[in-house]
Amino acid sequence: MCRFFAYQGSPAPLSRWVLESSHSLERQAYRPKDMVRGHVNVDGTGLAWWPAAEAVPLRYVTGGPPWSDPNLRTLLPRLSAPSQLAAVRSASPGMGYGIEHVQPFVHGEIALVHNGWIGGFRGALGHEMLSGLDPAHFADLPAFNDSAALFAAFLGALETARGSLEDALTATVTSIVTACERHREPCSLNLAVTSGRRSVAVRIARGVDANTLYTSERPEGRLLASEPLDEGTWSAVPENQISSMTASTIDSRDL
Repeated sequence: MCRFFAYQGSPAPLSRWVLESSHSLERQAYRPKDMVRGHVNVDGTGLAWWPAAEAVPLRYVTGGPPWSDPNLRTLLPRLSAPSQLAAVRSASPGMGYGIEHVQPFVHGEIALVHNGWIGGFRGALGHEMLSGLDPAHFADLPAFNDSAALFAAFLGALETARGSLEDALTATVTSIVTACERHREPCSLNLAVTSGRRSVAVRIARGVDANTLYTSERPEGRLLASEPLDEGTWSAVPENQISSMTASTIDSRDL
């Protein structure tokens, strides 16, 4: 599991929701409120951000929680971006540790985070997933874990969907849910993907309780998050929905 947020809006310091807000990602690393599996998120911290007028994101990852990296408190208040995606990680049993496993994963202008897990990934289901990947995306797998395989599957779906984040994310989770049902394996598939000007997230699970997902509208922009980052107004996203977000809009619909 993990905790994540995506932001689209006016340029904001990266420290705002990672370190400074009342229920920041740093606080969610040791005291999450809405996790349905696990207790802490201390196995990595990652950020992707798109500086103004730039299409390709910058990325910073560390193998521990936010407080264990002294660079974050120095750098993040001085870095600002209108588009941000960040996460703190809780490694699923059987998955590896190290910065190569820390999300967001980035390819070109796209970044993705996965809050959840896929049952049977280290067995027949995982073999099927990996065997079905485009060879180019298989070669570019950032790590051997279920989230990285999901990212590679999404990149392949994005090519088929001709760049539509919504269509690609829908196709990806539909394919994985179908495979899990066929193999009688559970899955938790909250995913968020950002291309710089747009973020899209899904909330879906099979065989287990779904992880939470929230949205928030602010004068300066919009937020998607695993759980509220502060005391502002947040709306819970119902299960089996996809949410699309720009700096000025958030729209949700059934998958």
